[in-house]
Amino acid sequence: MQCAKRDVEVNDLAPPFPTQVRKCFSKKSKTEFALKVIDKSKCQGKEHMIESEVSILDAVSHPHIIELVEVFDFEGEKYLVTEYVRGGDLFDAIAADTKYSETVSR
Repeated sequence: MQCAKRDVEVNDLAPPFPTQVRKCFSKKSKTEFALKVIDKSKCQGKEHMIESEVSILDAVSHPHIIELVEVFDFEGEKYLVTEYVRGGDLFDAIAADTKYSETVSR
């Protein structure tokens, strides 16, 4: 895949849903990124939620919040390129464990 003069290799991280998260690498720098692919046809009526996510991530700069690197908006899909964070899906971890200590939650 090539987006905005960036050559990347893409690997799926999650099963297909209205949004998919994939791991991608810059072919030049080998830097890892997360690529969130949003299928607009499956998100009709929720466009405001997508735009809200983009605007919040774009406005926030904090070491505990992923960095939004770039956004690509196409007719049928929107791509959010973000910092890649190892460790799996946060939702899955929270759903599996119902209680976290303050130290772990940081």
